[in-house]
Amino acid sequence: MRPKFKGVKLVGGYHIPYREAASYKRRIKRCRRAAKEAMASFCPIALAQWQDSQDGEAVCGLDAKGNLIAIIHLDSDGLDLIDRGIKEGNLAQLLKEYNDNRKDEEA
Repeated sequence: MRPKFKGVKLVGGYHIPYREAASYKRRIKRCRRAAKEAMASFCPIALAQWQDSQDGEAVCGLDAKGNLIAIIHLDSDGLDLIDRGIKEGNLAQLLKEYNDNRKDEEA
């Protein structure tokens, strides 16, 4: 199937310029792995879901009953947050705060 736009490749629901696609895929892989490890420190189950879906991939933390208790999307904002947590060495704390803030906004 041909992409709808010239000069880009569809990567995880996003059109990425060909010259950036390989590094973008490596970044997603690195961030996915780091987010799963960090989320596993405060969630009984941590897994990546919805890869290649139209809504985009996310790393989810579930409780023992399988209820969603934490999430981070692997979009540009999520990747930036994960990279910052990796660099600062506090990824688990950042993910906890991110999800606590989301819960406050929803209430």
